[in-house]
Amino acid sequence: MSHDLTASSVASPGRQAALPQLAAATSESRLARLTLTITALAFVALFLLLPLAAVFTEALRKGRPSSWPHLATPRPSRRSA
Repeated sequence: MSHDLTASSVASPGRQAALPQLAAATSESRLARLTLTITALAFVALFLLLPLAAVFTEALRKGRPSSWPHLATPRPSRRSA
């Protein structure tokens, strides 16, 4: 396999070679990227943050003082000693 190295394909020390035009990293428009980002964040909020908020709301429904003893006392181990 031989490479054709001509004067036009190699830049001389005093000149810069013409660089080929690079394509954009993404071809989607700004509006499409924004829409996809908002959709992904809404999905995360709906399926992750909303159930988490429901669990904490239910756990703390009677107030933090009534929940504290359940959090502070260790549960018995499942292992038999």
